[in-house]
Amino acid sequence: IRAFPNPTSGNFTLEGDLQRAGQVEVVVRDLTGRVVGQTGQWVAAPQAFAQSVDLSGLSKGLYLYEVRYNSQSVYAGKVQKE
Repeated sequence: IRAFPNPTSGNFTLEGDLQRAGQVEVVVRDLTGRVVGQTGQWVAAPQAFAQSVDLSGLSKGLYLYEVRYNSQSVYAGKVQKE
């Protein structure tokens, strides 16, 4: 899974590939672990996907994002908001 642009001024995009269709969700946390945003779930087909994540309402800083597939964490990363 790839996140770009990183650093970002507001929105960033996650791109990845899925082997099977399923429910996908992105959760964004601050460095204390508090949830500060999430995309809501969507059904992704078994193929490449791209999902935009909006950080425009958040302060500058480092954030952690987690990609959840069928309610299980499958990837985690960091994104810098400038």
